[in-house]
Amino acid sequence: MLNLKLGKLELRVMEAFWEKGACSVKEVQETFPEADRPAYTTVQTTVYRLERKKAVRCVKRISNANIFEAAVSRHDAQKGL
Repeated sequence: MLNLKLGKLELRVMEAFWEKGACSVKEVQETFPEADRPAYTTVQTTVYRLERKKAVRCVKRISNANIFEAAVSRHDAQKGL
């Protein structure tokens, strides 16, 4: 059983992965509305934090961009809330 505690921004980032499937940090950042879009580095830090929590995993690398995908389902993540 995975005991996953996610913050508000982490959940927003996970939503992007659940909606889009595997994508880059830039693609995740672009899912946020332009008016309140976090900085690229903020999204990147959040994705790496989620990777450490084993909520996302890196599936491939295209030049210098990592492509990540959700490693937990929406259902499993919501159980931790």
